[in-house]
Amino acid sequence: MDFQEKYLKYKTKYLELKKLTGGGVKEFTELFNLYFGNNWILTGSEAIKIYLEHFQRGKLLTFIPGDVDIIVVQPNVITNQRIGNFTRKQSQPEKSMTFENGLKSFDVTTENGSSYYEINGYRLMDPSVMLMNYEDNIRNVTDEHKIRALREIIKLVESLEKKRLPQSESSSGFGREGGDKWGFSSNLFSSGMF
Repeated sequence: MDFQEKYLKYKTKYLELKKLTGGGVKEFTELFNLYFGNNWILTGSEAIKIYLEHFQRGKLLTFIPGDVDIIVVQPNVITNQRIGNFTRKQSQPEKSMTFENGLKSFDVTTENGSSYYEINGYRLMDPSVMLMNYEDNIRNVTDEHKIRALREIIKLVESLEKKRLPQSESSSGFGREGGDKWGFSSNLFSSGMF
């Protein structure tokens, strides 16, 4: 069995298990909105996955997202011991924390501000910022795959920006109202800064 077959076999098993236990950002969205309002941005492998799916570059998804990573835009650390049925792993409040419930986990990092793109209702960290973070902290082969995917995503995002009309200062969206010739409406794909 070659590497590709083995990978697909384990990816299939993982996805079946994920269906049983839940997983991915969709299940966390309501929880994050409840605790953080609109002040959170998705980052990490789940954000990369959404970018790749949006740009139909699924073949670059050569890694399986583990947990969900978010940036919460606020100046102070989060002091919550619990978020929903998830308990904070660290005993002291820190800038970056992990919350877990035995089956699943998510990481929360607080920042004063961050740029993002909005795709299909998700605020995704700017891929160039994610790329800098991964390049500064390469830990394993999976990170190298994410770096490769992010470089491709950056090219796609840049090409969309170059093809679009300049954004007016009064508009918070990325396209014209009602969409444009690429099929993106301002509420489907927008960029912003907290």
